[in-house]
Amino acid sequence: MEPLNPVREGYVTRIDEAPEPKRARPFAVPDPDFSDIPASPPPEVLDSLDRAARVLAELGRKNVTVALETDPGSSELHVLLHHAGTASAEISHRALLNLLDGDTALLPGTRRV
Repeated sequence: MEPLNPVREGYVTRIDEAPEPKRARPFAVPDPDFSDIPASPPPEVLDSLDRAARVLAELGRKNVTVALETDPGSSELHVLLHHAGTASAEISHRALLNLLDGDTALLPGTRRV
């Protein structure tokens, strides 16, 4: 019994015999509608940004820095708290948001009541 030969039997088209690929047809992209974007951020967003700026200023006065670092291998974002005289501590993204919202329970020398 002779094995099947896909090329000879016509089941396979050889690459050098294949037709050229069709050119891609450009398609129309609609213009984005920016009419729903407000001229300025909502007041609650401005309040949150102001609160975060005040917290960062207070952290600076206490010699506490927040560092965002990426792991080159996995591209994960790490949030680190640095305070003079203590080891750096990694905190979660959620803890960073809480910290910027004014929850200072994570800081060295503070405790939750």
